Amino acid sequence: MRGIYANSAGFVDTFLLAGIGDSVLRKVAEKLGSEWERLATSLGLSAAEVSRIQMDKPGQTENQIFNMLVRWRRKQSIGVDQVDSLCRALTEIGRDDIVAELAEIARPRGPYCFEYLKQQVIQYYQQTATTIPAHPTVESRRVGVEDFFIPLCLKKEVSGKTKQGPSVSLPGGRRFLDEVETVTLDSLEDLFNPKIVGKINKILLFGGAGMGKSTLLLQIANSCINLHSESPLARFKLVIWIKLRQMQKSSCVLDAVFDQILSNNTNLTKHTVKEFIDDNESHIAFLLDGLDEIPSDVLHSKEGVYRVEDILSNRCLKTSFVLVTTRPHLVDYVLQGYPNYAQVQTTGFTSENTHRYIRTQFSNDEDGETLVHRLERNSSLEKLSHVPIISLMLCVVWKNTRSLPHQMTKLYADFVSCLFFRRSVDRQLMERIINGIGRVATEGLVNPGEEERLIFDRSEFQQCGTLLDEVFQVGLLQSETFTSGLITNVLVTFLHKSFQEYFAACYMVKLLEDGEESFGTRLKQITADNNIRNISFGFAAVDQSRLLVSSWIIYARWKETR
Repeated sequence: MRGIYANSAGFVDTFLLAGIGDSVLRKVAEKLGSEWERLATSLGLSAAEVSRIQMDKPGQTENQIFNMLVRWRRKQSIGVDQVDSLCRALTEIGRDDIVAELAEIARPRGPYCFEYLKQQVIQYYQQTATTIPAHPTVESRRVGVEDFFIPLCLKKEVSGKTKQGPSVSLPGGRRFLDEVETVTLDSLEDLFNPKIVGKINKILLFGGAGMGKSTLLLQIANSCINLHSESPLARFKLVIWIKLRQMQKSSCVLDAVFDQILSNNTNLTKHTVKEFIDDNESHIAFLLDGLDEIPSDVLHSKEGVYRVEDILSNRCLKTSFVLVTTRPHLVDYVLQGYPNYAQVQTTGFTSENTHRYIRTQFSNDEDGETLVHRLERNSSLEKLSHVPIISLMLCVVWKNTRSLPHQMTKLYADFVSCLFFRRSVDRQLMERIINGIGRVATEGLVNPGEEERLIFDRSEFQQCGTLLDEVFQVGLLQSETFTSGLITNVLVTFLHKSFQEYFAACYMVKLLEDGEESFGTRLKQITADNNIRNISFGFAAVDQSRLLVSSWIIYARWKETR
C-alpha cells in the first residue's frame, strides 16, 4: 500500500498545484460587488492599477473585478498558494462567505486527491506512531515502537455464553456472579480478522488504567506505514487514528482529522475529505482512542458531522470499521447506544511477555534478568507487573536503585501520582479522592465480623458524590456491570488488592492527622478476626511532608484500645 502513495505522489502534487482558473475568478466577481477595491488593496494592487481598471470598464463592476483578479493572478507564481492568498485577502475584508465557496470550487477532487489524503495520513503516522514512552511521566523520553512493543493479552468475549463465576459479599448478601466466557486472541491483527472476531465491524476494546490500550492503537497506526498485503489491515483503503482526549471543543471526527492529522497548510478541505469518506465508507477503519478521556460536554455536543456519539451508536459511518478503546466503566454506555460490538478486554501482559518487556528495557542483560528473578520470587508483585505501566515503573525504579522491597510504598504512591498527572488533576482534588475511596477500602478490609471484601456495590461510594466519576476517569477504580441470575449489579473494584490496602492505609494516616479520637474509633473496629495485617499498614508512607505511619505504631495503638 505504501508503494501506491510513493508512485502517485508526484502526480498528486502536480495535480494539486494547478492555478485558479477563469471560471473560479468569475464566480468571485459575481459575489463580491462594491467591496472589490478593498480586496484589490489587500491583494497588493496599487491605487493607480485600480484606477486604470475602472477607466477600462466604466460602469461594469463585475468585469472590473474580473480584470482586477486576472491582473493579480498574473503576478502570482502558479500554484495553490493563489487560493490561499485570495482566501486570506477575502477574510481581511470580511467576506468569509466567498472564502467558503471558493474553497469548494477551487480545490481539486478525484481519486488522486484520495491518494493525497492517504499520503498525508501516512506522513502523520511516520511522525507520531514510531515511538512509545520510555518513562511514565516524561513524554519526551521515548523509544522505537518496533523494538520495544510487546503484545498484550487480548480476550474476546463469547457472545451469549456465561458460566458461574465467583461468590462475592455485597450489602444485600452473598451472590454468585455470572462470568462471561472468553477466547484469547493470538495476535493484535486478529482484531481485524472477520474469521476471528466474526462479521462485526465494530470492536469495543476495554481495559483498566495503564493496560496499554493507547500503545496498542499506536502500534496499529505504525503498522500502516509499511503495510504487508497479507495483513488483515490491507483490506482498508485508509486507517484513521483519532486521540479522543485531544477533542476539547468539538466531537466531530472530521474536525479531529484536520486538528490532529492533516498539516495546517493542507490542500484539502473538510468538504472534500467528507466526500472521500462518504464515497469509501466501507473501506475505512476508524481507531477512536480513549473514550473515557473526551470531556463529557464535548462528547454530548450536537454540532458537527461524524459526531463521536453518533459513530458509537451506529447512526453514521455504519459500514466503516470502528475500533474504540475505553476503561471498563464506560462499556455499558457504549452498549446501550449500540449492542452489537465485539467486546475485547486487554488484561495486560502475560508473565512471559512481562519478562520479555523487562529484558527490552535494559542494555545490560544481567540487570534485566535480576529483576525478572526478583519478580518470580514475589507472586503479588509478579501479578501487578502484568500491568504495562507498572512494569515500566518497576524498570525505572530498578535502574535507579537496584532495589524493590524498600521502594514498594513509593512505587504505589508514584503510580497513583502518575495516574493523576495524566489527567491533570490538582493536588487538593487528588487528596479528596484518595480520602473518599480510602474509607470504602478500609471498610472492606476491617469490618467487624465480616470477611474482607474486594468487590463493592457502586452505592457504597455514595459519599464520594460527584468525585466518583473523576475516580473512574483517573483509573483508581474499575466499574463493570455483572449479572447474578436476574439481578444486575454495577460493581466496583480496585486495580488490585494491594491498591485497596494502600488506600486504606492512606485513609488511616489522614484520620490520625485529623485527630486521635477519629483514629481510635476506627481502630476499635479492628478485631482479631480481621487480622490487622489485612490492611498492610506498612504501605502507609505518604510523601515526605506528611506523617509516616508504620505497622508497629498502629498495632501498639490498637492494643491500647482493647
